[in-house]
Amino acid sequence: MNRTFFKTFAGMLVVTMIATLNVEAQKSDSISEPGSFFKNWRAEVHFGALAFHGDLSETGLPYMRDWRLGYGLTIEKQLGRYFGLRTNFINGKLAGRKDELGMKFESSLFEANLQTVFSFSKLWQDEALINNYRTYALMGVGVASWKTTSVEVYQPVKGTEAIQSSTSIDLSSNGSQVDGSVSVGLGINYSVAENVYLGVETSLHGATTDKMDAVIKGSAPVEQDMYSYTSIGLGYTFDLKKSAKPAQTNNSSANSWSAMKATNLANELPEIIQGKVGQSAPSTVDVIAWLVPDEIEEGEECTLNIQIYKAAIQGKGEIKVLLPDGYYAPDQEIGPDANLVSDDRNLTINLDKLPEQFDFTLAVKIRSGKNPQGRYAIYILGRITDDQNTQYKLSSVVNFKQLAPISANR
Repeated sequence: MNRTFFKTFAGMLVVTMIATLNVEAQKSDSISEPGSFFKNWRAEVHFGALAFHGDLSETGLPYMRDWRLGYGLTIEKQLGRYFGLRTNFINGKLAGRKDELGMKFESSLFEANLQTVFSFSKLWQDEALINNYRTYALMGVGVASWKTTSVEVYQPVKGTEAIQSSTSIDLSSNGSQVDGSVSVGLGINYSVAENVYLGVETSLHGATTDKMDAVIKGSAPVEQDMYSYTSIGLGYTFDLKKSAKPAQTNNSSANSWSAMKATNLANELPEIIQGKVGQSAPSTVDVIAWLVPDEIEEGEECTLNIQIYKAAIQGKGEIKVLLPDGYYAPDQEIGPDANLVSDDRNLTINLDKLPEQFDFTLAVKIRSGKNPQGRYAIYILGRITDDQNTQYKLSSVVNFKQLAPISANR
């Protein structure tokens, strides 16, 4: 790995990062997401094995006797669906030997990197699985601070002859050196709890120096020294600033319902659904919905509550409910003037006659299917038609979490 390659690689990385930041900035502006800088962060602590590849290393994978402990911290900002930008810190030791030369060494290491991450598993993942795991590739540039602390010179091994004598050179009093580095790697994250994941990663780091092992341009096929870091980590995903979206509650205030509806429509409801709703409904008609419980397991029955505020309007209504894939509503009676029609996960509630009271609640029992663990949504669209044939449209969305299958918890 020569300096020309390093400069070319670093230039390509900088261009990629600038282009990624520009695209994501334009995307954020187009959808008006103030404060998106504070969302989608992750932090991970990790530890693993550092293996040296250079003049004083065995051909191929170094022996485990020369692996050394490394540990560090990674902080990442997700810039969009596929790309992220992170800082990565590694601290530890390097060691290696070459029996043919009769030398071995040990060195300390601290490295700081700026890396871009491409989550390529999101190219094919279903939305329901997108938070369960991710596989990614990384590349970056950084600086490495290192200090060779000792070198041992011994009789080169020939055949099965034993080492006859050795000389140890203590270099711990020498000062630390700072050089550039480039890194490439692959990794996988797997969610083990809400906002918590396990990570496995392996990366190869090339330094702009050939002096880490105190041997310059020996028998190694590269001019600069290299080292690999294979680690496992525990990470946490978070937002620096919490969302201002209020929690869903059963509130009989029409103003609270309107605020909840506006928030849900702005943050959760897809544009295609908003297009079906059309213009906002008059203030005399509104709806809010919630699920009891809001965390369910595979095969569990829960109740979808749809509370409608209609004021003094009299007439009839029609409510359509779209359940997540794999969910369904069993046969049931939901009221004397309400008829439930179920077509797989599409439900239609026909209200032949609206109740006299200003607000009323429809309780629909639904069952969960064999869905992966994750967060899901139920979409509700409806209309009320009064005696003068005037229509009022309403909509809501319910967010909930499906836990692991029941069998997994026993």
